Amino acid sequence: MRLRVANTDNAPHTLGVSGVPYRIAAVDGLPVTGRTLRDERAQLAAGGRYDLVFTMPSRPVLMSAGAAGLLLTPGVGAAPAPSAGPLIDITRYGSGGTEAPRRFDRSYTWVLDRLIALRGGVPRLSHTVNGQVWPRVAPALVKQGEWIRFTVVNRGGEPHPMHPHGHHVLVLSRDGVKAAPIWMDSFDVGPGEVWEVALRAGNPGVWLAHCHELTHAAEGMTLHLAYDGVRSPFALDGHNHPE
Repeated sequence: MRLRVANTDNAPHTLGVSGVPYRIAAVDGLPVTGRTLRDERAQLAAGGRYDLVFTMPSRPVLMSAGAAGLLLTPGVGAAPAPSAGPLIDITRYGSGGTEAPRRFDRSYTWVLDRLIALRGGVPRLSHTVNGQVWPRVAPALVKQGEWIRFTVVNRGGEPHPMHPHGHHVLVLSRDGVKAAPIWMDSFDVGPGEVWEVALRAGNPGVWLAHCHELTHAAEGMTLHLAYDGVRSPFALDGHNHPE
């Protein structure tokens, strides 16, 4: 059995499989090689996807996510209790098959915070990146073929699942602890955490990057990842009439 679980909520959810050992075979659509889990659970970021793989036994299996769940049954036996084991660290669970680059062409730091900022000409409590809100957050400028290092610092009190459109990032470390490394496209930066990730600039465009807790994005935690020489005919004024 292979279950792809997608978190379409704004908040993280904790997943577990009970009744059978299982593996996480892919994270955000890319393959992962990791150990077998027995009653251990994994936290799935807003916007994230895990592929859970196991061999169906002759008894029921429960995939649980808080109050929700999916029961798979061969038709006999009672449902197992939801998993209650420890949380794994997804950044150290398994390898995504790519080594971290030895050097980077550019480096950026995103400091995520909860501050008063001007939105729509009015001072409001906002979710900020480097003290600014969309559209005043400076874009991350890249060139085709470059390796970019991002240091993402959460100084607020809520998790921020960061999501650069059009790209996966290779997670290098969390809070100074080296990662597997593993590829993700929605990485959940918890309160007080510092993540280092690497992005390979291989998909030219003018891309949105934002917090996948969409109320945070709407309140300012949004910016652009822009390739050198790529332009858009669309404006930031809300009209978007390129003609």
